[in-house]
Amino acid sequence: MPLRRDGSTWPPHRLNALCDGVFAIAMTLLALEVRVPEETLTRQEFRSALPGLLAQLGAYSLASSPASTGSRTTGS
Repeated sequence: MPLRRDGSTWPPHRLNALCDGVFAIAMTLLALEVRVPEETLTRQEFRSALPGLLAQLGAYSLASSPASTGSRTTGS
């Protein structure tokens, strides 16, 4: 456990609260990156745009998985 200047230790719930805060900020930043398309696509246009969207979705899921794993390990 980390020590304070007076030699006492910080309680574990303080570290858990910090981890929860970092997780919340990370997930908020990831959610802000999701954008809704401005125009309506036809079925053919959607099918041609889908591979690029799946790549972005894969990147989003890879980026969010470490944050969610960290939240589970803190017991929150």
